[in-house]
Amino acid sequence: MTPSTGRSIERWSPTLFLLAGALLVAHAAAWWLRLVTDASAPSGVFAAAGHLVGTVALAALYPALADRTPRLARAAVVSAAVPAAGWFAITTELIAETVGMSSPRGPPVPPAFYVAVLASTVAAYVLFTVAGRRARLGPRTLVLLLLAPAALLVARVGAAAVDAASDAAGFAIGAGLGLSLLALGFALRRVASTDRGPAARGTAG
Repeated sequence: MTPSTGRSIERWSPTLFLLAGALLVAHAAAWWLRLVTDASAPSGVFAAAGHLVGTVALAALYPALADRTPRLARAAVVSAAVPAAGWFAITTELIAETVGMSSPRGPPVPPAFYVAVLASTVAAYVLFTVAGRRARLGPRTLVLLLLAPAALLVARVGAAAVDAASDAAGFAIGAGLGLSLLALGFALRRVASTDRGPAARGTAG
């Protein structure tokens, strides 16, 4: 990968995080509809697509990390590829079911597979948090924002494990995930614009 190609990929990361956040906010909105009406909005497809885009956005951070912590960066990008493949499979299945291309036979995704994808997603966010901290990706707040989705996913799994999952919990966690990814996208965009400023001034001088 050339430096210019790496920078091009890296520039997509904030936009992808913003898209992922928007999809998860839509997921939370569907949960809200369940709370206040009898509507059965297809929230699952928004959640799966949001997580898919989020893991791709993580992988797009690789060029920003590779120079300062190459081994950890490689481990992080591989860890993001695993859940990305899983979320792609889940999203495809849910879209097919939503548009009527396949008929549901029990859960659309085996629970064990779903839990494995969630666990690998948590691992990816944690690894990118560690890599971002070592590579000084940005302010501490930015690096901690990388950890927020992992913490919220653990809370979601924990709530389900103790049978405390509810529409209210689903809405709260979905909204938290969406807002954390939106905040991450805006924070990365701010860091990128700050980095471009001195570079542009240096070029002009």
